Amino acid sequence: MPSIWWTNHLKRSNGFFGYTWSFFQSKVIKSTDDYSWSKFNIFTRWTSGKNQTGILIFDNKSHPFTDIIPDEHLLTDPFWVYLYILESVSEFEDRAVWSIRNLIRPIEKGQKQILTKNERPKPNYRELHDIARHSIHVTETLDVALQTIERILENHRANMSPTNSSTGSSPGLSTPFPPFRQDRNVLQEIQSSLSFSQSYLSSLRHRSIANEKRLQNEIQLTFQTVARHDALVLMDDSAALKTLAFVTFTFLPPTFICAMFSLSSIQLFQFFRQTVEPAKPIAIYLIESRAAPPSAT
Repeated sequence: MPSIWWTNHLKRSNGFFGYTWSFFQSKVIKSTDDYSWSKFNIFTRWTSGKNQTGILIFDNKSHPFTDIIPDEHLLTDPFWVYLYILESVSEFEDRAVWSIRNLIRPIEKGQKQILTKNERPKPNYRELHDIARHSIHVTETLDVALQTIERILENHRANMSPTNSSTGSSPGLSTPFPPFRQDRNVLQEIQSSLSFSQSYLSSLRHRSIANEKRLQNEIQLTFQTVARHDALVLMDDSAALKTLAFVTFTFLPPTFICAMFSLSSIQLFQFFRQTVEPAKPIAIYLIESRAAPPSAT
């Protein structure tokens, strides 16, 4: 077992393939606040002469090798173990993607609140955020799994080369396993199975991306609904302000005039005297008009 296996940065990795060791992980989601990580940290050792494979599994209580009985004819290929690993990884990823879908679907089918000015919408922003976070993690694990499978396929194609036989490997190919006698039918069968797992997870990744887009649609609809409600409330406030402005414009000038004529003659004279000088004759006229008896007029 290589020393890099025990390094911290490899322990924190989200997936890798290194000849005889590999790591996969997926997120198991039960609800927005109840989830767990399922990890496949696997080290294998294949013996070509006896067609025996030693398997060490870390970090996972439920692994794909509990009750399986592998086909004996597949044991001639050191990559046979990845058929069962990827089958289990596909099952966990499928659960993760559909668990996200099952959280999004009730939001889409939920009763749409009738927009009124009296009742403000009350969306659960925290729940939407948590679902989006889980969805991002699921898509990430699918991307990494596909990248890891591509590396597995590349190495298996190298072992399928006709030069990788009992006589040795060609200088241009790098293979992690010792020379072994090839059965072309077995190699092709395993290659096809690995390619199928890659195709299936690739399709599952598209569904995961669709989940993210569907969730974004619901989040945008939620924000737009709240914004529209606030706009309706502001329209009512604007109408009230217009009414208040009209009342002010209508009654303020007469109120000012009434207040001015309610002053005594001396106060009125002093008021006009402190203003512009041409207003003085008007003030004198008003004073004389108020001071004159009714018979004089």
